[in-house]
Amino acid sequence: MYRLIAIDMDGTFLNGKHQISDENIAAVKAAQEKGIKVVIVSGRQHKSIKEFLNRHGLECDAVGLNGAEFLDHNGKEIYIQWMEKESIKAVIDLCEGEKAIYQIYNSEHIITNELQDPFNEFKKIVKMHNPNAENLLERTEMFYKGIYDGGIVEKDVLGFLQKEGMGAIKMLILSHDEEKLIRIQERLSQREDLTVTSSFRGNLEIFHSNTDKGIALLQIAKELGIKKEETMAIGDNLNDIRMITEAGLGVAMGNALEAVKQKADFITKTNNENGVAYAIKKFVL
Repeated sequence: MYRLIAIDMDGTFLNGKHQISDENIAAVKAAQEKGIKVVIVSGRQHKSIKEFLNRHGLECDAVGLNGAEFLDHNGKEIYIQWMEKESIKAVIDLCEGEKAIYQIYNSEHIITNELQDPFNEFKKIVKMHNPNAENLLERTEMFYKGIYDGGIVEKDVLGFLQKEGMGAIKMLILSHDEEKLIRIQERLSQREDLTVTSSFRGNLEIFHSNTDKGIALLQIAKELGIKKEETMAIGDNLNDIRMITEAGLGVAMGNALEAVKQKADFITKTNNENGVAYAIKKFVL
């Protein structure tokens, strides 16, 4: 019997139109009615996750920024894992040297060094991997504008953080240049103070070394007195792998990357086929 279900958001709980289907909503509510804890675990900020959940009448705890930001369904802070100041400076220095776009996330803000259209690099990435997908490009731009609403653009990001007394929970690096991303990833992966992962092609996500979705899953289970074998995790991308392998039952979406599918115990339907609902019905309801 599974008592805790951890669900990724983009590419998993959300369909290709960045919506939560009625089928997925019904399955989550049915699981909750059976006393099962459902937690959304995403690379998004907690406030972005909650906007989606509130819009669909869902009350779930949410772990944002890849496991670094955990708040309950009432918005009460359980824990936040901040990056070290030295780590932030090292990432910024490397990105500036590579002329890479980067973003810094905390609970309330997104700060970026992109001085022109903040969606330029997103557009290049989408066009590179989906050259004929005009509808996808439009949906992606709307999606990131929703996330980026209220973002802060600064030429001297590090100076701004120091002046405002702000920290970082997550840093995101964007580039349509895959060789540049590989160089950056290789450099950052050598550091013991950082966790480096990716949520889609064309990006890197950087956190404190004690942060990932798998660690978050185990922490939540421990706090609730739930055994590891009583947990289930569903995801689609590289940043979901640890969560999937740590869970008692690891489920990969039908649209997941092959590397994710290889680590999963079960492959469900795609996010456009209500794969979350299918897995919950099969193993829980």
